[in-house]
Amino acid sequence: MTDLRDIQRHLGVAPDGVLGPQTLAAISAALGAATPGPDPTTALAIEHLRKEEGTVLSAYQDHLGYWTIGTGRLIDKRRGGGISPAEDDMLLANDIAKVRAQLAVDLDTSAAWARVKDDPVRAVAMISMGFQMGVGLPGKDDAGLSGFDSTLALIAAGDFAGAAAQALKSAWAKQTPARSKRVTEMLRTGIMPRVPA
Repeated sequence: MTDLRDIQRHLGVAPDGVLGPQTLAAISAALGAATPGPDPTTALAIEHLRKEEGTVLSAYQDHLGYWTIGTGRLIDKRRGGGISPAEDDMLLANDIAKVRAQLAVDLDTSAAWARVKDDPVRAVAMISMGFQMGVGLPGKDDAGLSGFDSTLALIAAGDFAGAAAQALKSAWAKQTPARSKRVTEMLRTGIMPRVPA
């Protein structure tokens, strides 16, 4: 049976048998994790600031009227607030993961998603539609992408040209004509279009 000390020796950490910060960091690095998690001071600061600031997971105006989000994170441009490109990447990746999960479990979209999930361009087309208009809303049959019954049935059947043509008849296509043409072309051809800068 492998002992924690054996693992520590293998990782080049002092074999003291304690699962402390150095051992956790070495294990995380060995597993390819980007960061081992917050150090003890950061963990305490997070706990303290969440209690002091409160946490609101949507934009709100603080006591001075400046736009803020999360745990006191200033996003008001008037005060130099905002997010970094890396933070935007993280938020966007989280949002894409959420849409993908919704596409996979929503009864109206799951068969179409199963058809395209391994076809990167067509999968991106469905993600784009779900991201823009939502996959579906609880208690609303025709909300978001889940309301595209005919389009989704055609995607599930592998009739991508028919699905693209059907989607172009929707209110979504009328509201965002340039985007809907690019997205339906992705669906029809399986090729990424050029998006204007």
